Amino acid sequence: PEVALNSATGELSWTPSSDQVGDVNFVVSAIDARGLTADQAYTVRVREENRLPKLIGTPAEAVAGAFYQEQLLAVDPNGDPVDFELLDGPDGLMLQSDGSLQWETNGDDLGSRPLQIVLRDPFGCTAIETTINVIADEEAPSLAIKLSDNGVIDLDSYLEGTITARDNVAVASIEAELDGVPVTLDNSGNISLPTDRVDSFELVAKATDAQGNSTEISRTYRVADPNDVLAPT
Repeated sequence: PEVALNSATGELSWTPSSDQVGDVNFVVSAIDARGLTADQAYTVRVREENRLPKLIGTPAEAVAGAFYQEQLLAVDPNGDPVDFELLDGPDGLMLQSDGSLQWETNGDDLGSRPLQIVLRDPFGCTAIETTINVIADEEAPSLAIKLSDNGVIDLDSYLEGTITARDNVAVASIEAELDGVPVTLDNSGNISLPTDRVDSFELVAKATDAQGNSTEISRTYRVADPNDVLAPT
């Protein structure tokens, strides 16, 4: 290698070329006025020219009003570790150094939200601009009715059941009706209905989220008299 050595200060300078990547050996000699010498050998490891990391893909869509969590990924051409840093983004958005994004969105966040991120390796950094597209919640809640005794209940007892709902953002309300008459649910969605006559009944449940998306389902159950053991004639 072409090396410059300042004999007065001992400063050594050198600009390695691309074909010198790897271990390069040096020997430096010191000579005193009497001509006596001392040598020192050492090795300098030359790494490839640093190339900056790149973001892989774009962040996934977010749903307005829902908690957003996304794992950003980056690749470094030199194989170096990459740290993430948030320069600018929507209010409340947090970015961890490992690329984990968290954001509690609301209804005002609709649209394309700009995001500026720094990708940093041990030898340099680069600023990346991207976006998170926030879409409206158009997904209706899922709803289930679970009834005791498989929907066949003895007369003069109680129908026990549970109505549950889940939503990608939040369930705003759960309502139920029995043959058009409102039914009271407790905080866990449980129902307890008296069975005072033999008949078939339809239980209708409806779940609605904050955006007005709703789901409605029904279950039919039958009340039977356990003392009626005779077949019809």
